[in-house]
Amino acid sequence: MSTPSGPIDFTGKNSPNSGLSPDPVSPSSWPNDLAGGPPASVLYFHEECLVVNKPAGLLTQAPPGIPSLEAQARRFWQATTDYVGVPHRLDRATSGTLLLGQSKVVTRKLAAQFERRTIRKVYWALLEGCPPEPVGTWCDWMCKRPDHPLSEITTADDPAAQSAELDYRVLGTSPTYAWVEILLKTGRTHQIRLQASARGMPIVGDADYGATAPFGPPQADQRQRPIALHARTLDFWHPRLHQPVVVSAPTPPDWLAFADNFAPDLKASLMAADMVK
Repeated sequence: MSTPSGPIDFTGKNSPNSGLSPDPVSPSSWPNDLAGGPPASVLYFHEECLVVNKPAGLLTQAPPGIPSLEAQARRFWQATTDYVGVPHRLDRATSGTLLLGQSKVVTRKLAAQFERRTIRKVYWALLEGCPPEPVGTWCDWMCKRPDHPLSEITTADDPAAQSAELDYRVLGTSPTYAWVEILLKTGRTHQIRLQASARGMPIVGDADYGATAPFGPPQADQRQRPIALHARTLDFWHPRLHQPVVVSAPTPPDWLAFADNFAPDLKASLMAADMVK
């Protein structure tokens, strides 16, 4: 772990998109007659930009017939268009803010922001263990494991290596767990999950990367199990309105249930965070 040379901007005041968000237009109801899969909820919808709160256990995209956020959004928009633009994705086990476009033009402009890394993505995570410093930066080289749906730490001279960088700050601790806020600088596959695990602090519930603590209700299909990783805030430039939009997703119920049972010292802080988001 390396320590940053200056203060880390978690507030977004110095981001290219800093400013006040326009009020979202009240959307029509999200479809409730879904063929399987937990339903998402609308956080913001205005001028062909939709931000939803994706529940853990739901795929962002999937082939026809398999529940996905993309399929739910298509039902949501079915009266006006069949197009659903997906400029970025969240892991199935991750919850939180996810941005979609209602037209090819808007989606292309949103995707360009992700490519230029001008969109701020702030995550919350519950870790098994606590970082040695309250604020810091993690820098690694990582790659996808061949023929395996996981990633691994590697060296800079690996032909498949990709740089991975994030800033973090500790928001709260209990004797065994830490609640951290993460400002993602790069967007690699399983980046936060791998970097936390590589430092001996896997995300709670993330058995694929070494976590041992249970998280969320039992699932008959283990692929639907949640982990304590939440895309808390998304800060982007609206390509139609030409102004910034900052959207936050509330604390997932599974987090509060976990705090009740395993980390009561954190529950009050988690509840208070939604009051000042």
